[in-house]
Amino acid sequence: MLNAYTTIAAAGRAEVTEKRSRFLAVAAPVSAAEEALALVQQARAEHHDARHHCFAYLLKGGEKRYSDDGEPQGTAGMPILDVLERRGVVDCAVVVTRYFGGTLLGTGGLVRAYSAAATGALDAAPPLAMARFVAGSLQCTYTEYGRVPAIIAGLNGLVRDSVFGADVTVTFYLPAGREAALCDQLREYTCGACRPVFAEPVFLGKAGGDLRVVPAATPGA
Repeated sequence: MLNAYTTIAAAGRAEVTEKRSRFLAVAAPVSAAEEALALVQQARAEHHDARHHCFAYLLKGGEKRYSDDGEPQGTAGMPILDVLERRGVVDCAVVVTRYFGGTLLGTGGLVRAYSAAATGALDAAPPLAMARFVAGSLQCTYTEYGRVPAIIAGLNGLVRDSVFGADVTVTFYLPAGREAALCDQLREYTCGACRPVFAEPVFLGKAGGDLRVVPAATPGA
């Protein structure tokens, strides 16, 4: 079971020039193959006069794909995918568009140029570390609420919301594997009156000041 992974928070771009051939790369976060292929189509539309739009994507569930798009086999898509795998970056797609400069680069030159372009795009994209959490909720009295958020925070959890009615309803995210610890602490503090309910697993990460939430219910997740 995947408990953590690294992706990117936003797109990054880079350009590499090799013997007058221009390699324009974009790396973008994706969550499905359809999103990755849409990025390729976007590059084709943006650079409709270019000869090659080579790409690779790697998803956290293990799905991956690459294309040389007319370049000699193994000189474009595979080097791009290799950059993703060596970096350990998933849920990410990289497209490298090439404008031919009139001089053949040879197999080695193409591999180096496509690898450099993909690396530059990833370098320009902000990294995002994601970790497995579970969503949960509980009800407590106003008196009990005085310590409940601190108990959740003490387990590295995050309070999503607190709704004040006859009682207080608290929704939260808790790191996966700490459910029993939370139940034990709440049982001791409230004499068994407060019993949290846990829901679906998710992956959480912080991108700048924003919280990124991704469902974990995918194959291999």
